[in-house]
Amino acid sequence: MLEGRQRLKEVLAKVVDAAEQKFEAEYVEVRAQKLHKTMITLKEGRVEAAKQGIENGAALRVLVKGTWGFASVGALDVRTLTGAVSDACKMAEAASSRRKAPIKLAQTKAFEDKVASRPRKDPSRIPIEDKISTALAVNDVILGFDKRVKSCTINYLDLTGTTFFANNEGAYTEEGKLYVWLGVGAIAKEGDVFTFSREAVGSTSGYEVFDVETPEKVGQMTAKRAIEQLRAKPPKGGTFPAVLGPNVVGTFVHEAFGHLAEADLTLSGSVLSDKLGKKVTSDVVTFYDDGTIKGAFGSFKYDDEGVPAQKTLLVKGGS
Repeated sequence: MLEGRQRLKEVLAKVVDAAEQKFEAEYVEVRAQKLHKTMITLKEGRVEAAKQGIENGAALRVLVKGTWGFASVGALDVRTLTGAVSDACKMAEAASSRRKAPIKLAQTKAFEDKVASRPRKDPSRIPIEDKISTALAVNDVILGFDKRVKSCTINYLDLTGTTFFANNEGAYTEEGKLYVWLGVGAIAKEGDVFTFSREAVGSTSGYEVFDVETPEKVGQMTAKRAIEQLRAKPPKGGTFPAVLGPNVVGTFVHEAFGHLAEADLTLSGSVLSDKLGKKVTSDVVTFYDDGTIKGAFGSFKYDDEGVPAQKTLLVKGGS
C-alpha cells in the first residue's frame, strides 16, 4: 500500500512538472482518488439494488494565460494523466483569447500531509450481507410500527479510500475518505390522507454510527413522524412565529444561503454578490460554515484545493 502511494505521488509530480515545463502553466493541480463504494436500495423489504465497486480517477485543473482549463480521467497512470493535463492546457490556451480579465489566485500556504481515517468499524470490511441486514432491520421496524404505514424505501451508501492532492506550489496531501449514509422514507395512509416522513443518518467516523443510531431508533423515529402527520391540520396562510429544530435550521441555511455564498456563484452575480457587510437577516442571526466538526458528515481535514478546513463566519448579528 505504501509503495503504491509513493508511486502515485511520483506520478502526480511528473504530471504537474509537465504542465509547467511544456505548456508554461501558471498553476497546476491534480485531485486523484482511490475509493471503494457500496450502494444498497430496499423497497418494502425487497433488495432492488446492491452494488459494490472501485472508483479510481483524477481531475486536473490548470491556469494558462490567465484562463482555466480542466480535464478528468478514470485512470491513474502517468501516460493517461499527462495526456489529460495536455488537453486541459490546450483548452485553457484556446479559451484565453476570449477572456475578459485574467484570473488571479489568492496566496495560500502549501501543505504536505497524510491524514488517515481510523474507524472502529471499517465499512469496507463489513460484509454486504450485514449491511443489507441493517437496512432490513430499519425496514421491519417501520412497517411493523403501525398498519397505516404502507411503504418504506431505504438507501444505504458507504465510501472508503484515499484522495490525493498535488499542485505546483508544493502542496501534497493524502487524506483518508470515509462516509456512511442511510436515507429512509416512509409513507402512511389513512382514508384519503397520505403523509411522508424521512430520516437520514450520516457519519465520517465509521460503521459504528449504527451502534448509536440503531435501526430501532431510526425506524421508530421515521414511522412515528409519518403517523403523527396523519392528524396534522393544514396550516393557514400568513406570517407567524416559528420554532424550528436545529436540523431544519441547518438545512434551510444550507439551501437558501449557503449555495448562494459559494465563491463562483457570488462572483458570477448571485443575490449576495453586493451584500458583503450589509444587513441580510435579523439581528439575532449568526451562523458559520464549519468543516472541522469531528465525525460530522461534512467534515474534512483539507478541501479540494489543499486548504485546511476551517470554521468560517458567514453572518454575525444579521450582517
